[in-house]
Amino acid sequence: MNIQQATRKALTTQKGITRESWDVGVPIIIIPTNTTGCCIVQVPGTEDELAPRWEPEAEDLLADDWRLCD
Repeated sequence: MNIQQATRKALTTQKGITRESWDVGVPIIIIPTNTTGCCIVQVPGTEDELAPRWEPEAEDLLADDWRLCD
């Protein structure tokens, strides 16, 4: 699905989103919010697990391989 569809589903289900092409062993999860943190990046198991204000590349915005995280 595209990022707009994934974001709508994430907000209604309170889940994060990720891209299938990012599946390289370490999960990268984007948590869309309507807070000053904007979209929060979560990389579970790392020292800096959460980072606010994700800055997508154009490729990320145009991609259609977005999915909800479990």
